[in-house]
Amino acid sequence: HIVTEIDMAKTLSLGDVAAADQAQQYCLVINRKGELYSTVFDGIGDVIDMRREDIEPLPETIDPKWLELSEGVYRLPDKLVVVLDLYAIIDQIT
Repeated sequence: HIVTEIDMAKTLSLGDVAAADQAQQYCLVINRKGELYSTVFDGIGDVIDMRREDIEPLPETIDPKWLELSEGVYRLPDKLVVVLDLYAIIDQIT
């Protein structure tokens, strides 16, 4: 199989995962319309169990580019977590 690699930090204008320590990289493989994509992240934080109905719209103060790349935000007691729409990201770059 041929798998297209997507550097998520670069895609999200957050830097370059390739420049990070490879031992700390994580990949999530996604099948989108019969094609395989490996989304590469430079780290993974806590896994959060959330319900779709708890995802809120993005606040107006967030950069508008995130509107196309996310499903919204999930509110934690001390911060907001942006919920990425990986299908939208793949569709935007292919």
